[in-house]
Amino acid sequence: MLERIKDKIITVDQALALVKDGDQIVTGLGATEGREFLSNVHKLHGKVKNITINQGSVVNLLAGVAAKDADGTAIEVKVLEKIDMNVPGTYAI
Repeated sequence: MLERIKDKIITVDQALALVKDGDQIVTGLGATEGREFLSNVHKLHGKVKNITINQGSVVNLLAGVAAKDADGTAIEVKVLEKIDMNVPGTYAI
């Protein structure tokens, strides 16, 4: 039984690779929410379009994001639009 369960475990990057254009991502809430997955969803930028993440999820849009100018000086990165994951809607990021 335990061996069958172990065969079904995948990494966060493997889970992200399963996301395709137009997918709807639904996770549990509270203790069952896929926080590690949602903390890495920014890695999908430029790879997929029009994904939907369910209401109430916690998503860090700046996780892993950094920018530098031509001289190599760090530039502050900001999310300009307020995104409230408790309010259904379409948000451009």
